[in-house]
Amino acid sequence: MTPAGNHNEVLPNLLGLKSAEEIGLAEFDGFLRAEIYLTERLTNRTKFNTAYILKLHKLSLAHLYAFAGKYRDVNISKGGFPFASARFLPETMKAFEEEILAALPNSYADKNSLIKDVASVHGEFLFIHPFREGNGRTARVLANLMAI
Repeated sequence: MTPAGNHNEVLPNLLGLKSAEEIGLAEFDGFLRAEIYLTERLTNRTKFNTAYILKLHKLSLAHLYAFAGKYRDVNISKGGFPFASARFLPETMKAFEEEILAALPNSYADKNSLIKDVASVHGEFLFIHPFREGNGRTARVLANLMAI
């Protein structure tokens, strides 16, 4: 794995944490707080778009990383699979918003339609991997919020 995927690597952080365990706890705390905050403010008018995703990421990790809420500026891969090029992330995320997120309804008549859309958003988001760190957790929180 390259830059973000090496879990032994401790990314430079605003809190000066040095161990993977400390980083993990700080990240967990941030995502938990962000999910609670966004759940409390969720309405049937909430629009899941790229601005919302950037906000979710920033709320989760701004206490720890200067890059929180910003698309990554480095290319990353996992298991030899390269994620979307950092150079094209703004355009890639705009297409994700227009083609996937904008098509989401405000409510669902049945669970199967909801599950299909949550899976589609989750999979496409992870395929893009727009952030330096926290992509999987951002996708999971987003899926939880969509399900609510």
